[in-house]
Amino acid sequence: MAAYDERRHARQPIAPAKQKNADVYGTTERCPWSDQVSRQLSLPERAGFRVLHALVDSLYVQRQGAVRDDYARLTREIEQHTGLPMALEAVYRYVVFLPSKQSPEVPVPNRFFCVPESGEPKVRGLECRRHDTPPIVVRMQTEVLKILSEARDYESYCAKLEDAR
Repeated sequence: MAAYDERRHARQPIAPAKQKNADVYGTTERCPWSDQVSRQLSLPERAGFRVLHALVDSLYVQRQGAVRDDYARLTREIEQHTGLPMALEAVYRYVVFLPSKQSPEVPVPNRFFCVPESGEPKVRGLECRRHDTPPIVVRMQTEVLKILSEARDYESYCAKLEDAR
């Protein structure tokens, strides 16, 4: 990470006026990119949320007992701090980040499914979304996701996982 920070700083330094959450962390002449990202992720963490995943266009956070209003409040706070427009797409019952094909013990952010309050699963990176996937595989994955989407918590998810087998 240090080598990346050096290369990035040489090409595109982050000026003190552009450093995130300066009110909390202050500013420095040299702010590495990784520090900038950490500063941005600290806002949800300071509010008691756990950051599950963050990309350029999405942020998945979790806090025990949080309700939609809590997530909406966090969205507004991040918007105020960053000056970037944000929208609360959904509150999910659960999110499953699937394992890497190269390292099964490591989950990856581009292969996941999650179930919002409405119950209709959101799917990214699975075969059932590809146009070249055989119809039987699409049908199988779709049926499994339908069964899993009935779960409300970890215990019922494990039970539904058994049903889906």
